[in-house]
Amino acid sequence: MVETPQKLCPTKAFTLTELIAVIAIMLLLAGVVIGRTGKVPSFISFENAIGRIRGIFSEASRISSIQGKDVKILFDNENKSFRIGNISNVLESQKNFTSFTIPENIEIVFDEKSDGGFIFYPDGTASGPAFRLSCKGHARIMEISPLTGILSAKEVEE
Repeated sequence: MVETPQKLCPTKAFTLTELIAVIAIMLLLAGVVIGRTGKVPSFISFENAIGRIRGIFSEASRISSIQGKDVKILFDNENKSFRIGNISNVLESQKNFTSFTIPENIEIVFDEKSDGGFIFYPDGTASGPAFRLSCKGHARIMEISPLTGILSAKEVEE
C-alpha cells in the first residue's frame, strides 16, 4: 500500500486575490479620507519629506562617486529647501532628485554652529550636521553617518 505524502503547507493561507482585494479596499478608503479633507494627513506628509530628504542625500552620494569629486548639499534657510550644489552634467530627468523644499507644516532646526552644508566624498564617506525635523507631535533627529554617508532618522519625543 502506497502512502500519500502529507501536505507541507496549511490550507488556511490567503490567496493572492484576497490580498489584492484588501489592498484595493484600503486604497479606496485612503482616497475617501484625502478627498474629504482635501489634503494628505500631516504624518504622511512628514514621512514623505523624510523619504525625499534621504533621496537627495543618496543622490548626492551617488553623483560624488560617479564624478569622482566632492558634492555638497546646501540648505537654504529662507526657502526651507535642500539643493545639491556643484554638480555638472545633470540630465533633465534627474532635476527632481537634486532639490527638495520642505513643506510649510514641517519645522527644521539645525545645530546652532551649523551652516546647513553636507559634503559627500567619492569614497562614500560624508560629513554634515545633525538636524531635527518636527511636525504636529512627530519628531526625528536626522544624522548622516560619516563612514557610509547614509542619512538615519531617529524618532524622538516632541
